[in-house]
Parts: sequence; structure tokens; C-alpha cells
Amino acid sequence: MLSLEKVKTEDDIRKFLTRIAEAGVSPADTAVSVQPKLDGLAIRAVYQDAKLVQVVTRGNGQAGEDITDRILRDQVTVNGLPEFIPTTAPVAFEVRGELVMSHPDFAFSNGNRIAAGKSGFANPRNAAAGSVRAETLDYDVQFTFVTYDHDGIPADPDAADQFIYADQLPGAGTFLALHFESVIDALERFGEQRADYDYPTDGAVIKATSAKTRDELGAGSRAPKWAVAYKYDAQTGETVIRDIVVEVGRTGNLSFTAVFDPVTVDGSTISRASLHNTALITEKDIRIGSRAVVHKAGDVIPQVVSVTNDPETTTPWVPPTEDADGYPYVQRGKFLTSTNPADSVGALIRYAASRDVLDIDGLGSEIADALVAEGLVNTLADLFRLTEDQLTDLPLGETSTGAPRRLGARTP
Repeated sequence: MLSLEKVKTEDDIRKFLTRIAEAGVSPADTAVSVQPKLDGLAIRAVYQDAKLVQVVTRGNGQAGEDITDRILRDQVTVNGLPEFIPTTAPVAFEVRGELVMSHPDFAFSNGNRIAAGKSGFANPRNAAAGSVRAETLDYDVQFTFVTYDHDGIPADPDAADQFIYADQLPGAGTFLALHFESVIDALERFGEQRADYDYPTDGAVIKATSAKTRDELGAGSRAPKWAVAYKYDAQTGETVIRDIVVEVGRTGNLSFTAVFDPVTVDGSTISRASLHNTALITEKDIRIGSRAVVHKAGDVIPQVVSVTNDPETTTPWVPPTEDADGYPYVQRGKFLTSTNPADSVGALIRYAASRDVLDIDGLGSEIADALVAEGLVNTLADLFRLTEDQLTDLPLGETSTGAPRRLGARTP
């Protein structure tokens, strides 16, 4: 499954449309579709004998994750991705598209999650990814599947009507490539709709509709040459930094949060933004009293874009060196980490594994963090309940190709 090249300026769009126009033999071959770029999980769904038999995520484009069982479980409803196609013909085909939580889906699913005693998801994108990857679900969730690649769907209206098509969503339209101003106008009009749009979206897709033109332009190793994605500029707001809050996470790493005067960005009021680590704070020279420009990265996560400082009204921020109990903070890569065993599970595990305590050979920071992140170790006693299979399958990030990297078994 290929990704899409990004265009950022009107000049980039004009060059792309010119390429489409030059490749088209007839006016119909120069038509382009402008449609919402949805912010969810790209998936490929396969039907055999009119039954949904496989759902796979895009992954790195060559290898994805099979999520069929998670999509077909009783607690999950996916609008636009039927389990059975109402046709008597033994059809086999595949569709590709975006699995998202519309805002109504999100309200329904998040409400059920909170009612089940769990913390709510922050936004539809996180809710969709988290719900798909959850090994177990004890509450009902709802998704919507929107297809953008569906040539194999049977022409039978009873079958075709089961799906939701990206080029038929509100804000979508079709134009001739040479009608440049019409395309720009469509992008601007859709940009104005995004704050109240039913689906999470972070841009628009422009693509040739003619199969002849697509074949003529072809594709590169990572992206087709007949389609591009346009990302909208994030809206920003200006405010004043009032504080930087320090907290210790479950792994023991310190997190830093800027607290600022409430400001409205993209239709919602924000007053806090993650600062990730001390290097970022130093690089941007974020101080108490700084005047800051903030936005929501990906239209979701508040971030500090830049600051301006008046020496007379700002105070430089100095990172802490130890906690209230006198335990020092140590630098691990980009992160400051607590050494207080009482602060976090991660700090406790690292302390317990050290040479002066249990002396557990090989149990370093990376493995300790992974054990906590996977929920395998929540107390010190959990270390002694770990199985060989749990350790062998422990995820440790990704390889250079995007495949999961695991701890693995030791070769005799």
C-alpha cells in the first residue's frame, strides 16, 4: 500500500495539475478529484465469496498487521465495512481506505469506555488506534470505514451501497486539471468546513480520476505520481507561558508541560502543551513569562511553536536536579529520569535490577520501560511472574524497515 507525496504551496499544486493535464489525451482524462484526507488507520479489506475474510493495516507499506479478528469481534461495529455482501454471486474483491472514528463514533465509543471504568481517549485518532490494538474489549466501540480504492466492488447496487466512498463525502468534488482556480477554491472551501466536519481530517487528497492517466503517470517505490496530499496549515494562537510542570511517568522518565493563559485554537480552548524534554525547552528558550505561539500538531496535540522573550518580564527556567526526597535525576539520552524507587514502576525496576540489589543481568532501561509500557510489570512482584514467552515476544520498537523488533529468545 503506497503513501502519498505531500504538496504545501499553490505552486506545488499547479505543477501537479500541469502534470495531470499533460498526461491526459482527452479532457475527461485530465479530471481530478478533490476529497477529504481522513485521519485514521489505512487498511486493506479482502472479500471472498461475498464475505469479509481479512483486514490488514498499511504498516510500512509492504507488511502490515492482520487485525481481522479484532474487527470482527462482537464489541466492534464498523459502518461501511459489511461482514457479508448482500449478493448471490460468489464475488471476490478488495477495498482500501481509512478506518476512522467519526465524531459521533468517538462520542459513543469514548462514553462506553469511560462507563467501563477506563480513562477516556483524548481524540478520535487515538481512540481508533487504541481500540483496534486492544487485545480485549469489555465495552462497545464504533468505527467508520471510508474507501478510496474500490474498483473491484460488484456493480450490483445492493453491494455497492454497503460502502462509503471518499469522493462522495461532503466537500469532495471533481474538476479539470487546467481549471486551477477551481481546485484551489475547493481546497479553501473545504478548509473552512474542517472545524465542524463529521470525520477527523488533516488535509485533502487531489488525484487523477482517469485510469488511462494513472497508467501513464505510474508510481514510484513509495507513492503514486497521479495523486498528492495537501496539508492545511495549523491554526495558531498567542499566549503567555506561566509555568512548566514536571511529572514522573510510569517508566520513570520526567515529562514537562507548559502551562499558559487559555487560548482558542482550531475551535477549542487549550492551556497546556507537552514540552517533551529539556533539550527542546533549551532549544526554543522557553521561559516563565515567554510570549508563545501555540498550535495543535496534526490538529490534535497542543505544541509550543515559538517564543519571544523580554529580559525584563521573563525568568529563565532551570531543570530540576533532584526530587523532594533528595534522589537525583539522571540523564538517559534525551530524557531526565527519576532514581527514586517510589516515584514510578520503571524507576523501581531499574533500582531492583541493579548490581547492589537483585543484580538481574541484562535488565536495563530499555527492557524495563518496555515491560511497564506493555503492562506486564506493575509491581516489583510481577518480575517473578514473567514467562519465557512474554519476554521473547516483548516489543522493543521497530527495525529500520518498520517491522516490530522484539527481545527474542537466546540462541543456545
